[in-house]
Amino acid sequence: LDSGDGLRLATAQMVAASGEANQHHAGGDVARMANNIVKLKELESYMPSEVEVLTMSTEEFIRSAANSTMRFLDFVFGVNNTIISREKRWEAAQSQEKTFDKALDSSHVTQSITRKQKKRKKRLKELLRSDKDLAPILKLTESLVDEALATNEDG
Repeated sequence: LDSGDGLRLATAQMVAASGEANQHHAGGDVARMANNIVKLKELESYMPSEVEVLTMSTEEFIRSAANSTMRFLDFVFGVNNTIISREKRWEAAQSQEKTFDKALDSSHVTQSITRKQKKRKKRLKELLRSDKDLAPILKLTESLVDEALATNEDG
């Protein structure tokens, strides 16, 4: 396969592949994420005082893993929780950030992208954005995610 066809195939798997169809390897993540957003929004509309959802972007986590982890812990345990002190939660958040920072410093394949690789990545993204079959699905999913993130920032 050329890189364009390979990207389309991999993207189609991430959009629609079922667990059983591929021996429970990755797949269907995009559709599952969009479905989760829709279903949680629906549940919130039926039970607004009983359902709370925290939505956080990857970019937000990367920007500050400690603050994002603290936000998550406050969401789960409550800001005024006395069983797990704020200091203990902050300690856990800082530990998470150290672990994340260590992973960023590793020689993982996603790190140290060359200029040539950036150009290729940009070209492949453009290919997906113009794909007649996948682009509408990806754009709709992106809109759902953006809306959920904006709603979470407002609330």
